[in-house]
Amino acid sequence: MDNKYDSSLFPRALYDSKKPKLCYQPNRSKEERDAWIADLRQSVIKHMAFSEDLYETPIVNFLCKKDRGAYTVEKYEISTEPHLWMTFLLLVPKGASEQNKTPAVLCTPGTCWTKETLAGEEFYDLSYEPTQQPGGARTGGRYFYANAMAQHYAMHGFTALACEDLTIGEHAGSINAKTVNELLICLGRSLFGITFEVRLALLRWLKERPFVDRSRLAVSGHSLGTDSASCLALLDEDVKAFVYNDGLCDMPVRLSHTCPPEEMPLSFWQFYHGMHNDYAYPDLLAAYAPRKLFITEGGRTEALLKLKNAYKELGAEENFRYDYFQKFADPASRIFDDTPLHHNMTNMEYLTYGNCDPDKHFFKYEQAIPWLIEALK
Repeated sequence: MDNKYDSSLFPRALYDSKKPKLCYQPNRSKEERDAWIADLRQSVIKHMAFSEDLYETPIVNFLCKKDRGAYTVEKYEISTEPHLWMTFLLLVPKGASEQNKTPAVLCTPGTCWTKETLAGEEFYDLSYEPTQQPGGARTGGRYFYANAMAQHYAMHGFTALACEDLTIGEHAGSINAKTVNELLICLGRSLFGITFEVRLALLRWLKERPFVDRSRLAVSGHSLGTDSASCLALLDEDVKAFVYNDGLCDMPVRLSHTCPPEEMPLSFWQFYHGMHNDYAYPDLLAAYAPRKLFITEGGRTEALLKLKNAYKELGAEENFRYDYFQKFADPASRIFDDTPLHHNMTNMEYLTYGNCDPDKHFFKYEQAIPWLIEALK
């Protein structure tokens, strides 16, 4: 029996009793849907808490370039407001030019992954062939080959931009990320909001490159990176296709049912004030419809079917694809699909109910690359 004085019961009750104000609802008229999307976009902008000192045009400086045969790796720095500088990598296929424009994709990384690993610049074994080894594309315990997302795209003719989160890689500083986030939150800002601010500027910069075909623009996010990618795809209507490399997760529902959690299932990189008052990420994806979306690692089937319905309402079912982890590809293996979630779940219980196989959580390039090539034809 719950102890009524247990402080964890209060936030759980709030999550149980309140739906986000701007959640997806079926059967809206076109006018209602347009108004809902406009409200969602304004809400995202509000929660990002952009600086009043935001530059109208960000400062971008070229730093260096390396030849990688099929493509070049160019390094740049960007500043979107005073005192803030971040670096990024641009992988440009050989032959890209104003006369021979390429499709382009902005790649957002999972937790603690650097832009160098996205670009394939930190392999343990450059000759590694993932499809010929047992266990899939795993190297050194962290799937370095598979998660070289930007490199995989560049090898298939995409201009690919690789970025990283504030406090990660060469952006790590003299104090840890958690402390940086706490300092920012006290100022009404957040790690997520500032990282997103930069990524939005990067997306706009990317589509202005003379060798990029802005009619074939995509975002591709892995794990934590799907959060910012979902916001980017919603805000920038030039994004024609979105690779969502994670299992679909309704975080307010997850927090409610794993509370009190064995460990906090929400990374502090994701904290920003008020987000769950207004939306969960599946709501942003429903608003992204009817543009092309591929969820590569499934999720809880009832959530996927709600999103499928959002596409069906717009007559765009063919624009939405979802695959499950191999472990759950067979419907007979999804034994909890018809079982309601319960309170006090462990995180592993929640993931199992959500058809997630965390040991096989990596960028599904063998599925994502062909899909994105076809999606941007």
